[in-house]
Amino acid sequence: MRADRERRGKRPPAGESAAMSAPINEPTDQVVAEYGLYRDLYDSRPVRFAGCTALEPLVAEMKRRMDAEQPFSMARLGDGEGACLFYGHPGMDSLAEYIIHRSLILHFSWQRYSEKDFSFFNAEMRRATLTADLVTFARKPQVHRDLVNSENSDIRGYVGATYADHFVSDLSGSKDRMLYADGYLHVAMLPHYADLLRGRKVVTLGSAPDAFIEKLAGHFSFELLESIRIPGQAVNQKGRLDSYLYPDHLDSVRSRVQHLAKPGIVFVMAAGLATKFLCSDVRARGGFALDVGSVMDVWQGKGARPYQGDTFVARHRLT
Repeated sequence: MRADRERRGKRPPAGESAAMSAPINEPTDQVVAEYGLYRDLYDSRPVRFAGCTALEPLVAEMKRRMDAEQPFSMARLGDGEGACLFYGHPGMDSLAEYIIHRSLILHFSWQRYSEKDFSFFNAEMRRATLTADLVTFARKPQVHRDLVNSENSDIRGYVGATYADHFVSDLSGSKDRMLYADGYLHVAMLPHYADLLRGRKVVTLGSAPDAFIEKLAGHFSFELLESIRIPGQAVNQKGRLDSYLYPDHLDSVRSRVQHLAKPGIVFVMAAGLATKFLCSDVRARGGFALDVGSVMDVWQGKGARPYQGDTFVARHRLT
């Protein structure tokens, strides 16, 4: 499970904004050529989603499963998750490596990632998505269009987001899996967290300080069993991290999650890419996994995404 540390080489000094100075910021000619092949193949391919669930019945089903102490996991697929799923795509090796490498840098800062790292995240993301009770789309079509224009092409974001949608499209129609037609489910659920969490036994996982987690427990009136603290995402910390969730702490974090997960325990998690397979770990042991993502930052009064402006944060921060 642990990545091959010997092949990484020397890391940047602690506190250095290494995530912003990675050696693969610019795509090579081969990456650009394969990106063109990707556009030719996927832009005209229809994306159809059968049997999508609306918000209200979805929340009601979550509450029913919590009350019944049934296992549950969710996979909110964005561009980073799509980049992990795309790795290994035949005929586009350079493009696949480029986008997953960029995604790992944004989450875990610059390191000399190897094929072993890429294969690990690809396998774990596939497992998490295929075993999830609920999967969301990556993006809305208009956002796809905004990711790419003639002057500034965000290759990583576009391929990751669109491929995640195609991956979910191939899963649609399954009676064992719910689909939600918007990657921002964690935001849409803001009015519902209080009712879902009230009175539950909860384990939290994220980078928020313990004092805030105690405030969160009081605000939503849940019983806090444990708070598992992890390093923040490199892109949010501008690369200034003393350690990294991957690979430094992932093994120990997964072991703790697996130890605590059991029927009747709700995990409230915000761990970026790793959340998806940690959700799967929780489900495998009978627990209920809730991925709140950047909403955890908003509750603290911080905007971590472009749409989370001052007005949005002021409306939803915990007082």
